[in-house]
Parts: sequence; structure tokens; C-alpha cells
Amino acid sequence: MTSSNRTTGVFCHISSLPGPFGCGTLGQQTRDFIDLLAQSGATIWQILPADALDGQASPYMAKSAMAGNSAFVDFDDLAAHSFPVVPRYDGPSAKYDFAAVTQHRRFAFQQLSEWIRNTPEATKQRAALSTFRQAESGWLDDYLAFATLREVQGLSTPWWQWPNELKIRDPRAIADILRKHEDIHQRYLTEQYLFHQQWFALRDFAARKGVEIVGDVPIYIDGDSADVWANQHYFALDEDGAPAILSGTPPDYFCADGQCWGSPVYRWDALEKNGYDWWIGRLARAQRLYDRFRIDHFRAFAAYWAIPAKSGLAEAGSWQRGPGEALLSAAYDQLPNLQIIVEDLGAVDEEVFDLRDAFGLPGMHVVQLIGDDPIQQPHYLKNHRATGWAYLGNHDTQTTLAWLATLSSAQKVMFRDEIAKVLPGRNILDLDGLLAYTLSSPCQTSIICLQDLLGLGPEGTMNTPGTIEGNWDWRATDTDDLPKALAHLSDLINNHRREA
Repeated sequence: MTSSNRTTGVFCHISSLPGPFGCGTLGQQTRDFIDLLAQSGATIWQILPADALDGQASPYMAKSAMAGNSAFVDFDDLAAHSFPVVPRYDGPSAKYDFAAVTQHRRFAFQQLSEWIRNTPEATKQRAALSTFRQAESGWLDDYLAFATLREVQGLSTPWWQWPNELKIRDPRAIADILRKHEDIHQRYLTEQYLFHQQWFALRDFAARKGVEIVGDVPIYIDGDSADVWANQHYFALDEDGAPAILSGTPPDYFCADGQCWGSPVYRWDALEKNGYDWWIGRLARAQRLYDRFRIDHFRAFAAYWAIPAKSGLAEAGSWQRGPGEALLSAAYDQLPNLQIIVEDLGAVDEEVFDLRDAFGLPGMHVVQLIGDDPIQQPHYLKNHRATGWAYLGNHDTQTTLAWLATLSSAQKVMFRDEIAKVLPGRNILDLDGLLAYTLSSPCQTSIICLQDLLGLGPEGTMNTPGTIEGNWDWRATDTDDLPKALAHLSDLINNHRREA
């Protein structure tokens, strides 16, 4: 038996799983994956943000912080529940081709929407869709209006370049367009309805298997999103509505030149006046969707890097004070059962750690980040906190085999010596040793990327920070390899996560 308080999980985004629709879905292949996790002894499946996207594949640049990613709806499951069969996807499948998948799904959801609206056999679905719309109206109405207007105005045109009456959200002007384009409006409603039906069915399935789904809440929101359009007073925008102060990071070991993400920072003063209502609503929704969730770039709650939009250069930014304890206190007052993990990597300081520890939140230790710099010291196994989460790598690092090839001779000696302290007698540096080292962590949870369990090199890269092309498209397309990978994880768990 493994320890009840030392758990193990696998990091793999939904889009990266096998399936016939160009990216992973919430269907049978994902249920099979959850089965394999449960059989291996893993009790956690960690994913990237599952928010609605349109225009680019990055899950950190969503068009809504509340809406779900309809690319994950499984059409085979729908057909098994009396929905019409949609045309098969015949685009690229070896990698997640975002444009091809989006094009196929736009047509498919139009067909499904028309079926729900017009077919006598769809009476129950129409009633369920109506109930869903009423229950979720707090965020759904804004999203449906934004998505419809955006398509009508041109997907490449940001909302701050729309006609003024739409930019300032004139109700009559918006209602007029929604009436004229009811088919588009209903298609987006259908997407969200089907996503949420399948999402909560998958959550129930995972719970029955003893597997928690751990989500990810990006700290920032795409400026061209439903959230910013509907809550313009909460974001640092110029007089036209375009982002005036951009988010990002200063130079650090993830990116030597720093990063400019292009999304607007928050007007924390305006949020504070309203009791941080938008953020608390966002956290409440995340807690409903996931068993637990990670807050990406948590350090911005303590202090955030603010980059003038006119420059757009990360090095032109400066540190500004974040909301700190005020936001988290307000959130826990209203949501006492929040289950948060914090991403506390990069250019962090004691203020970030103090904020994390004031609320007893688990942070992250990443073995690949071990090094001589003071901010790399927490990643040594000897410095892992029992309440923390240990990772060998994550979506922003290279696969471990690719990373090993970049190490200097001195670094290889250092890592080999570190492994030998935990695994006496092991005098080589290899992937299995690093997997065992990570799973030997005293942290309550150890997480391994699926690419490392599959033994992949550079071809398994998910994201290279500071770059735009070639990210977010990795897929595990050979289903025969998954049982072997998870069986190997089972052996590792039995050998390195037992009760001490």
C-alpha cells in the first residue's frame, strides 16, 4: 500500500491525449487514460487551463475565463446518446492542429445546434439546454454575446476596434446583432452546453476511479476576451479599450530576456472597491470545475511586473504591488473550502513565500530547476516542503531527456551526486534515476509529465517560454505506449512512494 498522504499524479493536458478528432476529448480515450492512472496507483491528473479558445492554441490566452474549451467535446459520446453523427475529422492528427480542429468543429457544432433547435426528437435536449442557460447566465450571457459579436465583426478584429456602440456595450445595439445572427449565438450556446454536460460526467467518472482532476487558473486574461470586454473598469486599458499596461515577467531562468504576455494587468484598486467580486467568482467557478486547481504566476498577487504597452519590452517593466492578503482573505471568507496550489517559480522573493504560507498553500518544487542560484535552492530534494508539490519538469520545461542533453559536465556530476544521496549505489544519471528522485520527495504530492513516462525527447516539448510558434501541439497518438508508461509509473510508485 502507498502512503495515504503521499500521492502521485501525471501531468498531461486534455488536448494531448489520443483520439480521432485531432485533439484529445472528454470521451472514451480519456476515460481509458483515467482507468490507467487508477490502475497505476496515481490519484491525480493535472491539466492545463480548459478555458474557451479561439484564434490561437495557447491555453493561457483564453477568450473567456469561465467558458469551457469546446474542442474537447467528444462527438462519439454524443452519437452514443442519440445525437446525430457529425462528419468525421480528416485533418492532421499526429499533433494538435488548432486551426484544422477549429474549422471542423465550427461546422459540427452548427449541425448539432440546428438539430437541438429544430428536431422533434431533441425535446429533452432543448429543455436541458434551457436549464443550463438559466443556471449559468451570470457568466454565460456575456460570453455568448462577446463570441457572437466577435465572429460577426471578424475574428481578427479585437473588441476595442468594434463600432463604438458595441465597444461600450449598448444593450440595444448588441440585442439587434444577436437577433440577426441567432444561428451563431445558438451555436456558441450549444458548444458550452455540451462541454459542461461531458465535463461533469468525466468528473464523476474520475471520482469513481479515485482520481482527482487538478486544473489551472491563469493569473491573466487575454485583453480581447469576454471578461475584459464585460469588465473594462477592472483592467488597465487605454481610452480606446486596448491594453495600456501589459503583463509579463522580468528576465529570469525561464527566459533570459524576460517575457511580455500582451494581456492587460488588473486595476486592483477598482477590484478592491467591489470586494474583488470578479476574482472571487472566478475562483468559485474553478473550485466547481476541478477537485483542486493551480494558480499560475501566483507571485503577481504579491507584486506584478507591469510593462508599458507603448514599449512592449519586458525589460521596460517595473514591479507594482499586488492585492496580497486582502484578495485571498476575501476569497476564503466566501469560499472556505478552496483547494489551491500556487505556482511560485521564477523571480520570487520572501514576500511571495510569506503570502503563500500565510494561507497554508502548497507551492511547487521542480527538480529540473535545481542549481546554484538562490532562487533555485528550494528545488533540491532536501529543501522540499512536506506540504509542497514536487515535479520533475512541467509544461514550461523541456522533456527530461531533452534537458539532460543540455547539461554541462559539472551539472551532470551534481545531479548524479544528488540522486545517489537518495538512491544509494546508483552512480549513473538517467531518466529513471530522476523519476525515482522526484517520487522520493517528502512532498505530499509528486507529479510526472506523461512525456517523461513515455521517454520522449525534444519531440515531446509542450511549450518553450518566450516563443510563439510550435507550442501546445504535442499529442500522445500511440495508445499502445500508454499502458506501458503507466505500468512503469506503478513500479516507481511502489518503490518510491511507500510509507516511510
